[in-house]
Amino acid sequence: MISLIAEHGSNVLSLSMIILVILGAYKWRWTWIWGLFSQVLWSIWIYASGETGFIWMNVLMYVAYSWAHYQWERDRKKPAA
Repeated sequence: MISLIAEHGSNVLSLSMIILVILGAYKWRWTWIWGLFSQVLWSIWIYASGETGFIWMNVLMYVAYSWAHYQWERDRKKPAA
């Protein structure tokens, strides 16, 4: 199972990231939660494949999706002018 994740996981996860970029551009409300879940899957792939060079990217993406959630919620709660 781990070898299957290590071999094919990056292709599936890359497709997920492309979809997330599109959803993020439209500010779809739940993009941030899908993004955080995707990063959990990336963490599993990083562990399974031993590709430790991706850890920093993974951490930064956690921060980016958390920040996006904060910003979008703040903007959504602003009163209309």
